[in-house]
Order: sequence, then C-alpha cells, then structure tokens
Amino acid sequence: MFPSGSPESLESSDVLFRQRGEMAVLMRDFNWASTTLGPPGSWSGPLRTFVQLILSSTQPMYLGWTHDLIALYNDAYRPILGQDKHPWALGARTADIFGQDGYPGLKPVFDAALERGESAAYVDLLVPLVRHGYMEECYFDVSWTPCTWIRRSGCAFAGQ
Repeated sequence: MFPSGSPESLESSDVLFRQRGEMAVLMRDFNWASTTLGPPGSWSGPLRTFVQLILSSTQPMYLGWTHDLIALYNDAYRPILGQDKHPWALGARTADIFGQDGYPGLKPVFDAALERGESAAYVDLLVPLVRHGYMEECYFDVSWTPCTWIRRSGCAFAGQ
C-alpha cells in the first residue's frame, strides 16, 4: 500500500523523505492524506523545502504548517517531545500536542506570528513540558519565524 494513497505521491515522497533517520521514515510512511496537508505529492514547493531542511539538520527543528500548526519535526527534536509525545505528535495540531503544558503560555507568541506576522526569539525560555510522564521545567533557546512571505503557499508559521 502506498503511504499517501497513489504511486505518484509515493514517488514524490521517496524523493522528499530520502534523508536518513527515524523521522524521514516516519514521514514517508505517514498517512498525510488524513491531515489538512494532504499527500506529499500535493505539497507546495516551500513546504517541501522546509521539510528537506529540517530532516537534514542536526539542530532540533519543528515546523508548524498552516493555521492548524500541523507538526513536522526532525530526529534532533524527538527528545524535546519525549516518550509521551513522540511519535504520535507527527502530523498532529500543535495545540493538541502541547495543549496541557507548553502551548497555553506560548499561544500569544503563536498568535502574533499567525495573525500579525511577528517573529520572536528567546534565550532560556521556560516552557513546562510533560514528556517523560511528569511535568518538567524546560529551558530553550528558541525562535519563531512566520512565513508571511509565502502565505499563499500555505505556510503560517515555522518554529525551531
């Protein structure tokens, strides 16, 4: 069976997800047609470029695409999610992934990026996360960059 339902999207996803690592395999085999992103063969050029970028990076990277902030992330980001959220977070809405921990405190930053195109960067930002069965105080150097310059292509927000 094809991951996204057709031979064309399999061929397209094979090229898109050709990097090594667990996340490339998970993304290749994920049923993207069940999300608002649709099958990888239908993804815009900018989304495909961002996915290739995050999969090839050794830095933890997370991409929230569209106003639903559909999650795509790389191998280096998996420890941030922990065993409580990985791998089910792939393809999920950011609010569903972090709704009981980090999301409420960061929602104003996400809203500023989505609604007003504002970027943000923080050093040692406290983000409470449930990722190993309990709430942890986590500190991150993090930035958010809205993709307003390609909004017509479907990008609402990219974060790392």
